[in-house]
Amino acid sequence: MEYYKKEEDSYLDLESLPSAVMEQGEEYLVDKTDYSALVLIQELGKDLVPCCKYISRLELVTELQSYRDNDTNEGSTFQLRDLRKVDPAFQPNFCLYVVGNILLVSLNQIAAIILPAKVIFLDPESSQTKRACNTVIRLLQSEEERPGFRFAVLEGLVLTACLSLESEIALLETRVMDALTQVSKNSDYSRLASLRVYRQKLLDLKAIADQMDALLEEFFDSDFVEKALFREDNGSKDIGPCGSLDDLKYIFEPYLQSLDLQKSICGSFLKALQNVERGLMLGFDFIRNKLFTLDLLGTILILNFTLINMVVGFFGFNLTLPIYDPSDNSQYYFYAIVGFLTVFMVLSIVATVFWMKKKEFLVFHESFHDKEERNNIPP
Repeated sequence: MEYYKKEEDSYLDLESLPSAVMEQGEEYLVDKTDYSALVLIQELGKDLVPCCKYISRLELVTELQSYRDNDTNEGSTFQLRDLRKVDPAFQPNFCLYVVGNILLVSLNQIAAIILPAKVIFLDPESSQTKRACNTVIRLLQSEEERPGFRFAVLEGLVLTACLSLESEIALLETRVMDALTQVSKNSDYSRLASLRVYRQKLLDLKAIADQMDALLEEFFDSDFVEKALFREDNGSKDIGPCGSLDDLKYIFEPYLQSLDLQKSICGSFLKALQNVERGLMLGFDFIRNKLFTLDLLGTILILNFTLINMVVGFFGFNLTLPIYDPSDNSQYYFYAIVGFLTVFMVLSIVATVFWMKKKEFLVFHESFHDKEERNNIPP
């Protein structure tokens, strides 16, 4: 994330690239994936008529260099590495980068090069860029007093980025509220997984808001930017009613407040999702522990019955019990013992289940919400 050009940066010589053509006429093999490949750009001047054309990155850099040289010989020269900071092919980070009086902008999938007399959009076919272009045109066509052309374009780009971020957060906010409502009625691992997905999306949107806010704050607090864009010795600079960077920051203050609001909304929902996720995990752990307890008690009962059977089977033949007498009524003793053991086992299981329910060993997560609703009923 950069917003100014350091003086100690080394320059990149265009003629040293293999895709360039030397003055001696020596030709080089050109790879279609290098900087000589044609890309589609869109130019918007003060006439507010968008114009699309194909141009190679080398030609674009050369055009910007000649434009910079014709404007003034002071400051830094535009280089290929500067273009990479906003080129969508290189997946650039967010930046507000100043090279001389050229302003490079990359905000929330919007890549543009702002010049004093026109703006160049590097990805005109994307929906985000189309919205940004329409927003810039509406701002420049409005009768309200606006800053200079470059700053009005920058305002349109920031406005589009903020509105896009706000709409994404508002849409996700509705989905998160629905997910929280469903979790309050029924809880399972699929609900937990959906909450974690929404939590990750909120983290991504909050990171975008943080980057945009930090980038704008650094841009408006930079002495280098004020020196480059508000120099009095260059009469060709169209700065409009803004006489300093502080005046420009005053115009952009609503967008900074909007970013703070979006960060606050994301933070609140993240905290709520984190608390709900912790509650769900505690409920799932509670259920898991109770099931383990039930399994343990069942195992203990089975071991007890097995021990009784082993004792009877081992010592039964050596005892003078009626069941072992070769009489006609001995079978009834056998049926009576089997029936007694069966009734005893059933009663033991029922008593164990009621005891575990009384001790809340069999309370599942849905019961927590019912209990909470009962506690919230006023007397």
